[in-house]
Amino acid sequence: MVSEEGYGDLVTDMSGLVFFVDPIDGTMNFVKRGDDFASMIGAYIDGKPLIGAIIDVMGNNIYHGGKEIGLFINDERIDIPRNLPLVEGLVDVSAPMALANKFNVQDVIKKSSGFRVYGSAGIIFGHLLTGKEVMYMSYLAPWDLAAGRVLCEAAGMSVVSIDDAPINMLKSQVVIVGTQKVVSEALTTVKTR
Repeated sequence: MVSEEGYGDLVTDMSGLVFFVDPIDGTMNFVKRGDDFASMIGAYIDGKPLIGAIIDVMGNNIYHGGKEIGLFINDERIDIPRNLPLVEGLVDVSAPMALANKFNVQDVIKKSSGFRVYGSAGIIFGHLLTGKEVMYMSYLAPWDLAAGRVLCEAAGMSVVSIDDAPINMLKSQVVIVGTQKVVSEALTTVKTR
């Protein structure tokens, strides 16, 4: 088990069944506002995404599923979001990354319909799954990414590292998640930095 709170085993490889747990994702939102926070758990087997669940605590919604079982909000099946291009959707980028224009991200934002910041990966993954947003770019720890990766890949979205290398679930990294069209456009833009 890999957890933000430091409990569980020291995981050095992805062999077998590995769980990633984030008990409170969006801690500052929880502490300062009392909303827009989530709890997340993702399960991987031999390095492959298996099943994930994200609980939007205050919204009273559980996003759950995987490639083999489909995607759900509570008991309702989720329709796969449309593969929209960047210009047709809202994007979420971490505030420090946007303010510092790391990886040329301000050019990505300018090509979109608009920019949002929520402070909780779990909440943003819910927005991606329901088509409210088309892209999320942030520096994510394994527990921030695990459940959302399972769900977004099951929805046909792309989940890539900033350099388009395979995701390493045992390290923190800059990740782009979104529709296939958007991720392709974003990768082209960030590579021109």
